[in-house]
Amino acid sequence: MSKLSLSDLSKQLSKPEGKTGIEVAKQMSESNFTMIESAYKHLNITPSDEVLELGHGNASYLSKLREQYGNFKFYGLEVSNLMVEQAKLNEFLNCEFECFDGEILPLSDQSFEKVTTSNTIYFWREPKKLISEVLRILKPSGIFSISFADKEFMKTLPFTQDNFQLYSVDEVCALFKNEFELLNSCTQVEEVKSKAGDLVLRTFHTLSFKPKV
Repeated sequence: MSKLSLSDLSKQLSKPEGKTGIEVAKQMSESNFTMIESAYKHLNITPSDEVLELGHGNASYLSKLREQYGNFKFYGLEVSNLMVEQAKLNEFLNCEFECFDGEILPLSDQSFEKVTTSNTIYFWREPKKLISEVLRILKPSGIFSISFADKEFMKTLPFTQDNFQLYSVDEVCALFKNEFELLNSCTQVEEVKSKAGDLVLRTFHTLSFKPKV
């Protein structure tokens, strides 16, 4: 990947743009697969499911997920027009990709049973507003899963000083507590190549929630 300043790398991770954004997205899709896979595992997907993912990047990992779960219907929302374009290049069947503003979901009430996101919470401008939107479009029996890197681990990365809001498990649970009930929580550690090119041990968490009755 081209050499970037820490500030530019931070911006590209939050919203990939241009030729460099394509390179960054390719690396993200590869290095984040275990986190994405964990979030999907928490959804208990069947081949007949419709899944909404927020912040899907280039979505190249979908082929691996469909090997595990079958040809489920996929609907993706992205803040990056470039990532929507790149995702469409995969020519996956049974998929739709669309841009959104990062806050308002362009979807009708109670339209999805299963919603997920990985490595996006750091960039949510108004977390509680987006969480309320997820609640609105989620069916009463639905599940929302989220994977994110551990706060203390993220603090050690030089590019997280700008554009990133870091969270612990307790802090994420606090964001959801008024509208959602925690179903499951797990923590994993894996060796990955960082965006700066170094091998690091990354601790990450996956939480799943259901709407409060």
